[in-house]
Amino acid sequence: MNNQVVIGENCTLRHSTTIGNKQSKEGGFTASPVIGNNVDIGSNVCIIGNILIGDNAMIGCGAVVVKNVPSDSVAVGNPTVIKLKDQDKYQYTYE
Repeated sequence: MNNQVVIGENCTLRHSTTIGNKQSKEGGFTASPVIGNNVDIGSNVCIIGNILIGDNAMIGCGAVVVKNVPSDSVAVGNPTVIKLKDQDKYQYTYE
């Protein structure tokens, strides 16, 4: 984790979690992740780049998060699949 990461209140981060920026093709660095309040992050998760994780989100073990995660959602897998907690539909974040 670098000194530009923002982590909200009451968050849980489990072991072997990587949170930080990445180097761009031009040689500079991206912004760092902003993690909301009450976020639960499983073990072996990577959250890299200019990412916003909303309040009350859950990130499953081993997820690779390279896109924003909305509030009140669950994100799992590589590539990350996002499910809003109160809906039955999934959003696939890969292109």
